[in-house]
Amino acid sequence: DKKDKKEKKPDAPSKPAVKAIVKAPSGQFDHRSQFKEGQKQLTPPPADATRAFYESLLAENPDSKIAIKYMVEYGVLGPTEHKALLKRYNYLRDKGAFNMNIKLKKALEKQMKKQKGGKAKKKDK
Repeated sequence: DKKDKKEKKPDAPSKPAVKAIVKAPSGQFDHRSQFKEGQKQLTPPPADATRAFYESLLAENPDSKIAIKYMVEYGVLGPTEHKALLKRYNYLRDKGAFNMNIKLKKALEKQMKKQKGGKAKKKDK
């Protein structure tokens, strides 16, 4: 019995390798083909509470970083509004507004400048 279990059956067909790209079955629509520039997620339905929150946040505060990020990455706005907001999103992203590592680095540099500046003033007295 143990010998039979250890032996491999050479006649058994091997399983084909799983393909990395999964194609949508025919007849189904792939929503990713309709993504706007900068969009990373599917657009939520209009009745979604999270979408409503970020829409109202952007209306109240057009400079809100989290609202800009959500609206662009989920493609909530129409094409013309999306393009205008995408420019602001790209500017903020390049500036490091969405990257916590860059924010932390800037905060530490600011703290180091304060400490150096405070020590220099005490020595002058």
